[in-house]
Amino acid sequence: MSTVPRTMVSLALLLLLAPTARAGEAPSGETVLLQWKVPEGGAIAFKTAMDNVGEGSTKVDVRALAEAFAKMFGVDDKELQSLRDSAEMDDEAVKRANEFFESLQPPDTYSMTSVLTRRENGNLSVKMITDPLPEPNATEGPGKAMNAFMRSMMGGVQLRGEVTPLGKIASFYLEQKQKNLLAMFFELPGRRVRVGDTWAVEANLIWMGHGFICDRARRVNRVRLASVEPTRDGDRAATLDYLLFERVEGEFMAPFGGGKKTPTSMAFRFAGRGEFLIGKGAWRRFVGHMWMKRTGLMAADARQHFALEPMDEVPKEYLNME
Repeated sequence: MSTVPRTMVSLALLLLLAPTARAGEAPSGETVLLQWKVPEGGAIAFKTAMDNVGEGSTKVDVRALAEAFAKMFGVDDKELQSLRDSAEMDDEAVKRANEFFESLQPPDTYSMTSVLTRRENGNLSVKMITDPLPEPNATEGPGKAMNAFMRSMMGGVQLRGEVTPLGKIASFYLEQKQKNLLAMFFELPGRRVRVGDTWAVEANLIWMGHGFICDRARRVNRVRLASVEPTRDGDRAATLDYLLFERVEGEFMAPFGGGKKTPTSMAFRFAGRGEFLIGKGAWRRFVGHMWMKRTGLMAADARQHFALEPMDEVPKEYLNME
């Protein structure tokens, strides 16, 4: 059995398993149903961000948090099962968990818009659209033509998907990258849940080619209903906490080069929080961070900011965009 700091174990169990009581939240044992509610003939829209971020662009200490998650998720299923009944949820673990999720802040700018409309089959169409680029500075000549070309290439619909009103993915045919976005932004549990319940989303963050020889792989995919609380306008907000972790280690065998093998690893971590309005049937707020680190022939270390912010009005030019 691997050695895991007790505070990390307590924090992991707190986030993934144990309900946190708050004043005004749903009574113990009460179930709620989360479902999208798009008006007939109408639409709902969100300003959308999934942009790369710099080292100093967020208040979250992502490096320390990524290391903590790696230790937390180092607990395998058997160890987790044995610790469920023995680990104590100390006040410090509760404080650290709440401070992290509350520290997640939306970005200053958004580069995309997500639009949800109703389909004739009862499902919801989801389109993620790149917002128009700034007007070109060049007014005449080759510069104007080049700017117009770049605007046409980078604009338009970047994702077309479909979910059921209960938030299950209906467009099974999407490539994995697009399905990941649909799952992380718009998938819901698809059943009644109570505070403390957990479920998985249809996200697969890592996929390797046939040249990869895997020695070790670990995966955690958890969304947890943290609380249900009343809002000032009489609705109720369900708070969902997201923790996804995938890591593989092994060797990559190049197709050419006499069978030479290169040590390779890849890891993705995603942590986020969403507040879903049960009566309105839409996100009030969704913010998350993703970290990716890759070693081997093509080393990389990057972070992305994910966010959704409701829009009061749906841009008319986006409603009929194909």
